[in-house]
Amino acid sequence: MPAFVEIEHAIARRPVTGLDPLLFLGDAAERIAGALDARGVVLVVPSSGWVRGSDDVATLVGEVQHRDGHGPVSTAARTGRPVLTHDLTRIGPPALAAIAGEEGLAAAATTALAVDGRVVAVLQVLGHPGRPPAQSALDALGGVLEVVAARIVDLLELGRRRQADEPAAAAPVEDRTRALPVTPAVSVDIPRPATPVGSERLRVVRPEPEHGEEPASEPRFVRELLGAAEPELVTEELRAVGGVPLPRHRAR
Repeated sequence: MPAFVEIEHAIARRPVTGLDPLLFLGDAAERIAGALDARGVVLVVPSSGWVRGSDDVATLVGEVQHRDGHGPVSTAARTGRPVLTHDLTRIGPPALAAIAGEEGLAAAATTALAVDGRVVAVLQVLGHPGRPPAQSALDALGGVLEVVAARIVDLLELGRRRQADEPAAAAPVEDRTRALPVTPAVSVDIPRPATPVGSERLRVVRPEPEHGEEPASEPRFVRELLGAAEPELVTEELRAVGGVPLPRHRAR
């Protein structure tokens, strides 16, 4: 009995702010397993999915029951009543029976941890071969289980508040722009060059050079263009789009 009182006081005095829930469950399970001299102890919190045992085997036993939703842990969580299992190798889920057969787990005692009539966690005690845990062991844990349940409720509440206090994630760019005022697009009419009427091609008539004037030479880039197409068409297009005028130079 003194060992249980010591565990109860140690858990009750432990602050939960900043405490890792899985570390808390593992520490509590290890303390209880030592006080009961059990093969192992596992704690499962169904609402959050937290599972941790006093060792790796106990943790695995709890995980397969929580994952499959079948076995003594699920039964205790659903009914709120203790469940005594005499042979774990003969019950489901199959993974639990396989682990029990491989590790020599013969029996278990499972009980629900409730606060204000609501199940918040499940504790399972795994017995040594030939030494199944009895109901009396669970009864002796009365005060310890109450403190563990209260600490779990605190951890759940802290997790809920932490999620509520976290700032909302930044909205995607497309979501933010939906809230911005949309300015109607303004249509601007850009004047286009006049298109000759009719299908007949316009020909450019160049004035004859005056007396004493030499014919003006075309700029080089115009000459290159003229060499690749008909002179009238290229000159016509250059002037239509505001191209470089063809200057004439007086002879000096």
